[in-house]
Amino acid sequence: MTRTSLLLWEIIIAVVLSGCSIDISQQGISGDPSLTSQAGSPGQSLKNIPVVWNNLNIKGKLVYITSRFGSQQNAIVTLIAIQVLDLANGNVKTIFEAPPGAWIDFLSVAPDGKRLVMEYVPAGNDSSVGTKQTLLYTLPLDESHPPELLLPPPTSGDLYYQPTWSPDGKYIYYSHVNFQAPYIVPGQKFPDYELSRIDYLQGQPKKLLDQAFWPRLSTDGAHLSYVSVDPVDGSNRLFTANADGTDPHQVILSGSYVPIIIDAPGFSPDDQTIYFSAATRIQSSTPSWVDKVFGITIASAHVVPSDLWSVPITGGTPTQLTHIASFSLFASLSPDDKHVALYTGGEILAMNSDGSELTTLVKDTGGIPGSVSWIP
Repeated sequence: MTRTSLLLWEIIIAVVLSGCSIDISQQGISGDPSLTSQAGSPGQSLKNIPVVWNNLNIKGKLVYITSRFGSQQNAIVTLIAIQVLDLANGNVKTIFEAPPGAWIDFLSVAPDGKRLVMEYVPAGNDSSVGTKQTLLYTLPLDESHPPELLLPPPTSGDLYYQPTWSPDGKYIYYSHVNFQAPYIVPGQKFPDYELSRIDYLQGQPKKLLDQAFWPRLSTDGAHLSYVSVDPVDGSNRLFTANADGTDPHQVILSGSYVPIIIDAPGFSPDDQTIYFSAATRIQSSTPSWVDKVFGITIASAHVVPSDLWSVPITGGTPTQLTHIASFSLFASLSPDDKHVALYTGGEILAMNSDGSELTTLVKDTGGIPGSVSWIP
């Protein structure tokens, strides 16, 4: 394989794992008088959002990523923040905001609701592969202290993505990619990516699966869903395994439409169904520029118009639950397991678990990839 092809695969894996965003990180900016933002400073309660979701009878809070344009020294900058929406009264509170040159791409709140883990890259932190080095940091929701590095990387080529907590709060699962240590398949070289977990209290990371990303746990914590990229055609394959990575099984999709670009899988409340984001039907027949030039597919639903789908864990015909054709689609179940919150990159919506009564909660999140966590 040529160097050009290897570089393309580096881009593809980075797109798959990061949602096609520029990685950056977070430190408070409220002390900088030259910087203005519509997102609000950490700890600041913003104007309430009108509560238009009473028909859903939803409760709890949503923790999500948002962005706004700001200005610093006569330059326009993008400011990334973490906000909390109280569904009882529509109050929005900013609990953390990144400085210019930093980025938050993904977050997951711990089961106890006291802290979160996020993809975080401090401003000015560049890896040797020419991209920002995405690492995992923890942050308390009570704003008692700034982000703390969870897992020091062994090299500058190691990047961490898509963290998610186990239901008991003991483990954090995440995707790990290293562009400096490609794995080998017959006649070709691709970036090395794997699925790992770390014991949150003991701090011991462990690799669970090779060529796997997008980890999500079942509600009982017994099983794991994830995605793998076919190294030949770049298509996504959906898998389940035991929580420790053993006994992996591919979830075979069938029917008249089988998405080849999927991501962000997650289990239904009864653990018998998997939700996932997948490219809409119209996209499946439209070659991308990568297809035309290199003959392969970018395997990420975060970069094409997508909808939420479901399929039994035993496999079968996927069911389309939404018809919104949105970018950066990510789903989070409510604590009562009756509703789903959707982060779309441009807005946050909620619906019943069967896809009915889709309602907009937050009209503008800034148009960047991200995620949402629903907590009591």
